Amino acid sequence: AEVNRGYYRLNPKTEPLVSARAYLLADLETGEVLASRKPDSVYPMASITKLMTALISLDEPLSSEDLLYPLLLESSNDAAETIARYYGRERFIALMNKRAAAIGLTQTAFVDPSGIDEANSSTARELFRFADYLYRYKRYPISLTRIPQKRLGKHLWLNNNHLVGAAGYLGGKTGKTIAARETLVALFDAELSNGSRRPVGFVLLQSDNRDTD
Repeated sequence: AEVNRGYYRLNPKTEPLVSARAYLLADLETGEVLASRKPDSVYPMASITKLMTALISLDEPLSSEDLLYPLLLESSNDAAETIARYYGRERFIALMNKRAAAIGLTQTAFVDPSGIDEANSSTARELFRFADYLYRYKRYPISLTRIPQKRLGKHLWLNNNHLVGAAGYLGGKTGKTIAARETLVALFDAELSNGSRRPVGFVLLQSDNRDTD
């Protein structure tokens, strides 16, 4: 069955084979939802949290922007905590929640800057909305997430996201905890069936295997 602007479902009669309890695939420019499961159910987001940590750190003069590389490439919890403590941890977390509310993420909550706590939670739809916000207005954190590695002096940070280097990959963030299982926000410049290209966003929550999904 054909969908507008060149989107097709290979088998429109069956649901995609995705292990995630909740997911959403949508067009970043139009907001058109192409596929979803339980997009409004709240689940832990794990290290997807670090995208908000990076965003808030860029709002004010950070002592060292270098912390963004271990934060976003290696998903360092220590880097997340160092950034938050630089500003005052409680104040920083309050700013994270304030920004989420300003973006319209009413079901999204942050209690730490790293995503370790399962109370850092959101929905697939709201994480897509957050990714869309970054794509439109604050693309720098997203752009850092697609760097394969970064060397500064004696430090070398390697990106642990397997999607880096994939065709059309624009950036995103993975996460994994016991409570969250595996999580993902990924943006792609996708080639469609009619030969055109569209930016799309893909969110997974509670996945058994995000690479397979």
